[in-house]
Amino acid sequence: MNIWMEMLIIALIGTLGNSLFKIGTDGFGELSFESFFTREFFEKAFTSKFGWIIFVSLTINFVSRMLIMSPLSKGKYGIVWSILTPLGILFSIGTGYLLFHETYTIRELLGVSLAVASVWLMGQ
Repeated sequence: MNIWMEMLIIALIGTLGNSLFKIGTDGFGELSFESFFTREFFEKAFTSKFGWIIFVSLTINFVSRMLIMSPLSKGKYGIVWSILTPLGILFSIGTGYLLFHETYTIRELLGVSLAVASVWLMGQ
């Protein structure tokens, strides 16, 4: 498989893991930094379905990170990461719009367009 296809698949797997992480996080409600150090948080994290969704998301993200070893072993470090990051941005914006019904400003979409342009430029 060529390096571009690998990076595309890896970015999609990472987006799946990140989306599940958002779903799991939403199940906890709004969290403060201090709430992570409470007994209630740990009880909910290990007994609720949202804790399990987060566990699955972390597992998927771990698989994604392991798969990154393949393009990293074939390509330049700076280029591989500089392509994976904008792909992740693009897929995350799409998922945010379709799954979470988020809206984006023109300025934010311009930023995504620049990220896509960077992938195109580096791929030449």
